[in-house]
Amino acid sequence: MKKVVYQNKLAEMPVKKLVLRMAGPTILSMIVQALYNIVDSLFIAQTSSAENGLAALALAYPLQMLVIAVGIGIAIGVNALLSKSLAEHNEDLLKKGTMAGFVILFIFYLAFLAFGIFGSHWFFAIQGVSEDVVNMGTSYLMVCLIGCLPSLYELLFERLLCSTGKTGLSMIMMGAGALANIVLDPLFIFGFNQGIFGAAIATVIGQTLGFVIGLVLVLKKNKETPLTLSGLHFDGPVYRKILLVGLPAIVMQALQSCLTLGMNIVIGLVISDVGLKTSTIAIYGVYFKVEYLVLMIAYGFTNALIPIVSYNYGARDYGRIKEAILFTLALAVGISLIFSAIFFFFPDPILRLFNASEAGLASGRLMMRYISLSFALASFSIILAAAYQAFGKGFLALIDAALRLFIVLLPVSYFLGVNFGADSMWWGSLIAEAVAGLYVGISFVLFFKKESKKAATLKPAVSATGGEK
Repeated sequence: MKKVVYQNKLAEMPVKKLVLRMAGPTILSMIVQALYNIVDSLFIAQTSSAENGLAALALAYPLQMLVIAVGIGIAIGVNALLSKSLAEHNEDLLKKGTMAGFVILFIFYLAFLAFGIFGSHWFFAIQGVSEDVVNMGTSYLMVCLIGCLPSLYELLFERLLCSTGKTGLSMIMMGAGALANIVLDPLFIFGFNQGIFGAAIATVIGQTLGFVIGLVLVLKKNKETPLTLSGLHFDGPVYRKILLVGLPAIVMQALQSCLTLGMNIVIGLVISDVGLKTSTIAIYGVYFKVEYLVLMIAYGFTNALIPIVSYNYGARDYGRIKEAILFTLALAVGISLIFSAIFFFFPDPILRLFNASEAGLASGRLMMRYISLSFALASFSIILAAAYQAFGKGFLALIDAALRLFIVLLPVSYFLGVNFGADSMWWGSLIAEAVAGLYVGISFVLFFKKESKKAATLKPAVSATGGEK
């Protein structure tokens, strides 16, 4: 059977099948990236200084997420440029676009390198935690930031492989790095007795292995995206095109980092006792990493939804757009409800994986139950914000993310914690998600109705097969 071209798939393949086929590999790769810090946490939880170690990892996590945000954002920008270049058979732009991604990521790496060397200790010292947490966090974050270049390039390779349909190869690359980290963590943490420093070394080695495998796969199996020195010539418009797409994507991802950092600050302001503060930050860090895995499923679905909606928006096929959005919403919200039930009814087994103390279990149990109630609303907002992006309304999507993760959540959590006790601040997530959900739900329905009516008055678009729609 003749292979259907990518554009025809977007126009003609059954929507449900298309969403599932496009979302699966992306969800797996995003979960693999999130696993690095979770695996570190699982093993550090078994050490003699578990609570301080987990607190250090929790405080380091926002900056690790920022590295991932930069890698994913620039990779998305490169991917958008390469997709256009492939369609136009523009080999010169392919070379320049691929190599421009390497240069831009290296510039970002220099900033991470400088912060790792000169800013790591300061970053932990201003958090108001014990000296042990500061020292442990500094040693971990410094290694992770100094060694983050392979991770940045690994994310770029993942997009290069996916842009040409080689999602299986991208999963091999990402999976190998994560598996290496799982194997090396206990060796460096316990075998070499390096503790949290060893966890950082294992993480960097795992990411480096993924980078090496990715480099080989791109060079040998991905001839469509050539890595050549001739592509290193500076071309301003090429860099601008990548950054115009990549920077908004970085901002969207970075807001998640702001959430973690902001909540750590709120915890510090609400709880004055250093020991209790450290314990709460440790438990929140554990919870957030597990929650992040759940939300990665919704974010993975958005990577399938955006090209489907964008393509059919151009073709003015609002029937397929509506079907894609509703099906993706049903999947993401349905899956999140399952995880909400697991977190609500079985918080203790999850917390015990990280060797939580009895005090940690008591506070963590309430935290997991309260925040897990917001999973469905979060998935709802994430999917509709992605639909806004697909229609070219990135600013409206950014408003939704800011409401969810910053504008409502942090002040409400602080107010509840100060006035009704520390455990009450976890209700802030549900309130923030409800506000954001109302905004994005009502505004998107009105927007979609307006666009549909406008399209109905326009001349029919031409389909991927050449006929009128």
